[in-house]
Amino acid sequence: MTEHERQDRNEARDDIDREAELNRLRTLAEELSTIATALFDREQAEHKLARSSKALPPLTPEIEEIVSSGDYAKLSAQDVQQFGDMARSVYRGRRLRPRLFADEALFGEPAWDILLDLFIAETGGKPLSVTAACIGAAVPTSTALRWIAILEERGLLSRENDPADARRVFLRLSSDGYARMITYFMAMQNEGAAGA
Repeated sequence: MTEHERQDRNEARDDIDREAELNRLRTLAEELSTIATALFDREQAEHKLARSSKALPPLTPEIEEIVSSGDYAKLSAQDVQQFGDMARSVYRGRRLRPRLFADEALFGEPAWDILLDLFIAETGGKPLSVTAACIGAAVPTSTALRWIAILEERGLLSRENDPADARRVFLRLSSDGYARMITYFMAMQNEGAAGA
């Protein structure tokens, strides 16, 4: 066998190996596509279920007046600070429960944790990044992002690009979300309850 024939045979073998590798990669790509489609369908079903109870109850007349006027200044700074302190207390209590019971799965409620975290940030005058909200929810990032999307869809929060860093996005309570959190903490204050 000549050197030229040997090279041709090696090139033919290389072509066969490349084709086999391409076929293997195509098969993997099809499998990944099937998995991605199944995950997408599952997520859409979860979103559909979450949207089925989309209607939010009306606000209290007192808070409705503040929301309609957009004048949150009617709430004293002391009230807002007190509600922020209550939210911090509720949030700390929520983080304490899984540690004491040694089981994270018992007390999951990421939407509420996100709303609490946003309310604490709002009353403290600090922005909250999407990353920080995901961490604060104490669930996997994908779960937190799904709940952020649901809360945004329901009009309880909004996203804002960070003008100083295009890679970062901040979350804020919408006026409705803020009003509902205020309503909640006013009710808790009236009840004299610690909240959960």
